[in-house]
Amino acid sequence: MIKYILLVFIISIISKSFGGNCFYDWQCPSLPNSYCRNKISVHSKDIAVHGQRVYFTGRYTGDSDDTAPAYLFSVPFQPNQNDKYREEFKFEEEIFTILSERFGGIMGYEFNDKFFVGIKNRFKNIPYLGFYSAPFNGNGVDVHSYTPLMEAGTYQKMYFDVPNNKIYHCKLDQLVGYTISETLQLLLSFQTNYYVYCEGLWKNGDNLYWTSRDKNAGNFSINFHIGNIHLTGKPNMPSIIGENEEIYAFTGSNTDIIYSTKTSLYKMAIPNGINNGKITRQLIVNDPSIESAVYKDGFVYYSTSNSYIKKVNLQNNQVTVLYEPNDYVSPKQGNCTCRYGFTGNNCDTCPPGNQIIWDNGIPTCRPYGYCIQDYQCNNIVPSFNFQSYSYCYLYNQCNCKISYLTYPNCDKCPNGQHMVWENNIPQCKSN
Repeated sequence: MIKYILLVFIISIISKSFGGNCFYDWQCPSLPNSYCRNKISVHSKDIAVHGQRVYFTGRYTGDSDDTAPAYLFSVPFQPNQNDKYREEFKFEEEIFTILSERFGGIMGYEFNDKFFVGIKNRFKNIPYLGFYSAPFNGNGVDVHSYTPLMEAGTYQKMYFDVPNNKIYHCKLDQLVGYTISETLQLLLSFQTNYYVYCEGLWKNGDNLYWTSRDKNAGNFSINFHIGNIHLTGKPNMPSIIGENEEIYAFTGSNTDIIYSTKTSLYKMAIPNGINNGKITRQLIVNDPSIESAVYKDGFVYYSTSNSYIKKVNLQNNQVTVLYEPNDYVSPKQGNCTCRYGFTGNNCDTCPPGNQIIWDNGIPTCRPYGYCIQDYQCNNIVPSFNFQSYSYCYLYNQCNCKISYLTYPNCDKCPNGQHMVWENNIPQCKSN
């Protein structure tokens, strides 16, 4: 295990840029061992608006998924051929091990124009919330320090109240409020009487808005609630807004709640007082992949699971694409870059101790022991003639099916034991 992680660390001088501007992969030499590094995948659990730009986290398409660094990117409110997207800065302190720490999105919008909150996935993708200290337009900034604060639920279950330095968070069937300390080192919780399970959470004025499942309806109906920012008293439960729906994005304006389901983006008027009737929702746009959304000045800015950044005008429901991942007509200029692990002036060398692994027609150069399919482990166990005594285990790591044998050959027993074969299966017996 240690050797494997060490090899991954050593070879993580990964995407070697060997020069040459490009717009398309075919313009780079030594295909398919190289690619044009100019497209990005949006990996953002939430997005933020600041100034006249939309901010989100992502990774360069073509970089290795399991070790590719995350970046803060931004796109302008208005599409611009000369400003397709802007790389603000690279996230530091990402550790690529089995307990992988990954930056998965933005929660906060701004904090004294310098801070925002990032969701950091760690320990098998358990979200972790913390501050990442840097200006939004961080080009040239050398130090970006991350301060972990608390384990978090999914991003819809939190609201970051920037002006008041508070975070509202649904956790363990309880809506909890936190005050952020001035040093950004800890969260101070305050009392709550709201015992709820919410899927969406948003604040407007002195009110909090959220959705929850109706347990009496088999957890299929969604109820819309209104409470106060002090988390006191009994929250209102005005109506059911849908059945068999799941809330993804959740935001709003001074007049409307805005949310997305699996298929569409909707708005509904904020009710005055308690209304136990059915709320009428209005369709904004059909889009089956909306993940997060932010309202600002008559527009809803949103990201999709297929890496688009869009905005929709609430006056006429007109949609404008701000970032398109498959822009083959006028893509942003990039650099020719070696695929993971390949070296040499033309990306044509896979160093000793490594093997070429193919995945969906794309080669990477990986340490022995890395795998995607079982056969990639058996390739380096020729004495077994491809018999399945080794297999591709969790975290892309080859392992022996019989745990007391040792990889890579799966033919060694612990000290003081020797191997015997019983019914064509290797066994370890005491000497």
